[in-house]
Amino acid sequence: MKRIVISAIALLAGIGAATAADLYSSPARAVLAVAEASPAWGGLYAGANAGWAGSPSDHVTPEGAFGGGLVGYNLVLGRSVLGVEADFQGADISDTSRKTAGDTVVTRSAAHIDWFGTVRGRVGAPLGNALIYATGGLAYADLKFGNGYTFADPDVTVSTSKSEWQTKVGWTAGAGVEWALADRLRLRGEYLYVDLGDVSVTAPASGEAAAQTATWHPELHVVRVGLSYAIPTELPALK
Repeated sequence: MKRIVISAIALLAGIGAATAADLYSSPARAVLAVAEASPAWGGLYAGANAGWAGSPSDHVTPEGAFGGGLVGYNLVLGRSVLGVEADFQGADISDTSRKTAGDTVVTRSAAHIDWFGTVRGRVGAPLGNALIYATGGLAYADLKFGNGYTFADPDVTVSTSKSEWQTKVGWTAGAGVEWALADRLRLRGEYLYVDLGDVSVTAPASGEAAAQTATWHPELHVVRVGLSYAIPTELPALK
């Protein structure tokens, strides 16, 4: 989990340094920092993204890779860029844990995120050929959480477990940097924090062992890169 946060900080720091170096390499480019947003940022776009995500927890610490698509629309208002964006990712984010209490009880937990997506607003400021933005909105995910335990003593051994798939809805917030490249292409780096609330599963009572409830709070730290294409919306002139 620590390497995910470190990667996010390094990514955004490197992006900011590269942008600043490009902007202030000459007085003419420095003027671009206070110029109005280029119309090239406006309009419809679509693309793909991939990255790594992790969720620290007391019971499990799932982490793994994901990839998917995105679509959005930007509106240029003076020196600001306002937009809305939706994305959806298939994921393999999972972990299992095993804890022992004394000599008689073994507790097992497992968590898996199969897919997740967001619908967010974006507010950005252009700096030369880069767009620095903040983003936030709705997040949702399909996840599985399981809880089980084994109770053993010299006279009896009891094992019980339960797992459930759930679709959870929460919120997300983050920031990123996007570069306008040639031929309508845009490259981005982004960090998102995703909070999906609590997930609880109760392993039923069995024999002399009482029911046991475990709770997982899936908080995702998402680091990703993406490539998108600005879709032309102008109709060609008739000849």
